[in-house]
Amino acid sequence: MVVKSDQRRQEWNPDKLRRSLQVACTKRPISAETIERTVEQIEAELRSRDSSEVPSSVIGDLAMEKLRQLDQVAYIRFASVYRAFADISSFEDEVRRLIERASLNTSAQAIAEPPVRTALPASPPREPSLKLKKPSPGAAAAR
Repeated sequence: MVVKSDQRRQEWNPDKLRRSLQVACTKRPISAETIERTVEQIEAELRSRDSSEVPSSVIGDLAMEKLRQLDQVAYIRFASVYRAFADISSFEDEVRRLIERASLNTSAQAIAEPPVRTALPASPPREPSLKLKKPSPGAAAAR
């Protein structure tokens, strides 16, 4: 059972979540299978909770977290509807947080992963030789 912000209760409907994710992912490089897998992951997380009732805000937060990992544009699209940004500055704040998180993740990855070193070739690569075909004797006559 889903508890809405106005305290109404609704049956859990994965189709509603799926449609919201599909709208957020429109024209993004995210397959229908990935969206379906995301819905299944969120549903599994909800079922693993002890309570039979889940606030809709928890579902929205789970969806935002999954989208943030999948695609930043889809995440911002979903967040703009879910968080109902009051004005452009609220929207800018969310984009700024996303950029900061991405730069922190990039920095952490750079520290965690040593640079890949490749061996240099012993000698410089040779220029490929250009081989011309000799015209066949019949080709000259055909012209």
